Amino acid sequence: MEYIAYSVEDFISNEYFGKWVVQQDEDAVDFWQKWIKDHPEKDDEVQCAANLIRLSLNENTYHAQQFDVDTQWRRILQEITNSK
Repeated sequence: MEYIAYSVEDFISNEYFGKWVVQQDEDAVDFWQKWIKDHPEKDDEVQCAANLIRLSLNENTYHAQQFDVDTQWRRILQEITNSK
């Protein structure tokens, strides 16, 4: 996957990226930590996307370990679509 061309919206809509943000998947955590280290030029987009996901999660009463990933992604993507 060519993540180097990703925008903030692309990162937000990527489930594997989301698993890193909420620390749900050890492989995702390892992968994204290395990827970010190898691509510092994408730090702004990565951090913005991660912060938007975290902000979205904080608006809910769910804890990161308890929310339904698919439902949460649909809600995030709907919010992005509505904001355009």
